[in-house]
Amino acid sequence: MIRVTALFCCLALAFLAVSCGRETPVRKPPAKSGEKNSGKDDTRKSGSGGESKAKVDTTPIKDSSQGESESARLADRAIDIDFAVKGLTAKVVVEGLKNPHGLAFHPKTDALTVCDSGNGRVLIVDDGKLVEFATGFGTETSGGKGDMAAGENEYLIGPLSICWENFGRVPRLAVLDSGAPAGGEAVVFFEGPGPRYGTGDPTMPWRDPSGSGLDMDGNFTGLCLSVAHVYYFLSTTNDAQTRLMCLDTRDQQIRPWISSDEAGIKTNTPVQLRLVNHELRGLYMGEEGKSDGLMVFWMETNPDPEESWKLKGLVDPVGFDQFPELDRELAPGRGDIEPADGEVPGDAAAPEMERFVRRFVVVARGKSRGKGILARVTLNKGTEANIEPLAEGLPDPTHCAFGPDGKLYISCMGSERDKDKGIVIAVEGIK
Repeated sequence: MIRVTALFCCLALAFLAVSCGRETPVRKPPAKSGEKNSGKDDTRKSGSGGESKAKVDTTPIKDSSQGESESARLADRAIDIDFAVKGLTAKVVVEGLKNPHGLAFHPKTDALTVCDSGNGRVLIVDDGKLVEFATGFGTETSGGKGDMAAGENEYLIGPLSICWENFGRVPRLAVLDSGAPAGGEAVVFFEGPGPRYGTGDPTMPWRDPSGSGLDMDGNFTGLCLSVAHVYYFLSTTNDAQTRLMCLDTRDQQIRPWISSDEAGIKTNTPVQLRLVNHELRGLYMGEEGKSDGLMVFWMETNPDPEESWKLKGLVDPVGFDQFPELDRELAPGRGDIEPADGEVPGDAAAPEMERFVRRFVVVARGKSRGKGILARVTLNKGTEANIEPLAEGLPDPTHCAFGPDGKLYISCMGSERDKDKGIVIAVEGIK
């Protein structure tokens, strides 16, 4: 027995000696989208506006969703835009997109996120590279009437609008499935990079809770989020009315909030919503090719429009954003009021609030392709806005948003629609 035990111990010691003299490779897991690598030599920020010592990776990414585009990439090149004021500069930061639309920024890493709408996917800047975040969205042909040649107004659209939420442990991206067939529209949520459409967490497709036969006949657009975990967005229905819709994330049910027509808003084609301090701001493009856009304000607690302004002089306004510093200039008594548990918009009247300056940037398509306008818009007393042109020559803009770095990011369809000519431009110096 003693001899067996001694033999076993000798064998064990020999095995340990061999193992200790041999290196075992350790696999380091890849960094998730929006996270920094933990290496000591990593000086890069996983966002669009941070200072970076690393070069921009301009390697094209392959479209895994539809197999049509392999040209989407980051860029760092100048673009010819006619600025009307001094001190503004612009460059292309993303190129090779197909009909890009909505823009957003990761709440923790500041990473630029963009709807590559015509390719049915959402892309994100991750560790200096442009990668797919969510893919596999359907697309459909959408367009309108106007002065441009027949067929030029029609183009493929997929996801049109996105919004990051940061309520939980992991930020979640909400995507409007705007390219779905009528009646199949939904808001789809994604928590990590790389999933296809079917792996997301979708709401129930549009249902009419009243049983009145109200069906969707347009595309969801203009997504924004309130502190009460309620999403708002715009759409049209089969009775040709524009509606502002809402989604309470607690029950995942989409509901109509207001009808623009019933509220006295006669301008059509809603394109974008913003929500600042419980005040919804909506942009309506109006009739294509005309200068009849409209900006409308609602309080989150009251579906009746509070104020509206005509945007005379801007042909086909399609996107807007408020100056970042103005979002923080809250009047006394206003503040960021967190609703109590169980409280939803409409439960109680908002407190009396003083007005503060309303100043925006607006992008418009302009009178012809390639002549898009960037303007500063100030909303004063009265019904018409004060418009100050800042630049001309945007190549078919669709959306804009200020980034955490203070630059204005503008998505543009480029010189040709339905081609990989779409770009994202960063404009610096707007004040």
